[in-house]
Amino acid sequence: MDHPQAKETTCKHCDEVFPSKGKYQSHYRRVHQNEVKINSYNQKKTSVHRSEEEKFVCICNKGYDIWQSLHRHQRTCQQWKDHEATDNIDSDSEISIQGSIYMY
Repeated sequence: MDHPQAKETTCKHCDEVFPSKGKYQSHYRRVHQNEVKINSYNQKKTSVHRSEEEKFVCICNKGYDIWQSLHRHQRTCQQWKDHEATDNIDSDSEISIQGSIYMY
C-alpha cells in the first residue's frame, strides 16, 4: 500500500525545510517567535518579548527558550505571584527586565 507523503513545510524566515507542519511550528516557536501575549491570572493581557539573549525572561530573571515554559514557571514563581497580586501598574505602562519588555 502506498502511503501519502507528508507535506514538507519551508520556514519563510530562514528557508529551512521541515518534514511536517508540527516540526515547523515547533521550530518557529523556538527560534523565530519574539513576542507572545498571555493572560495573567486576573485575565489581563501581558505581552512578553524575547530578550537580547533570545530567552523569554521572568521577573525573577529565569530565562526560557519557549514562552510555554515561562508561562508554566510563572504559575509557581513567588515573585511573579507577588507582582500580579500588587497590580499597581497602569494598563498602559511597561516594565523592562534584562532586555525583556512586559506590557500591562
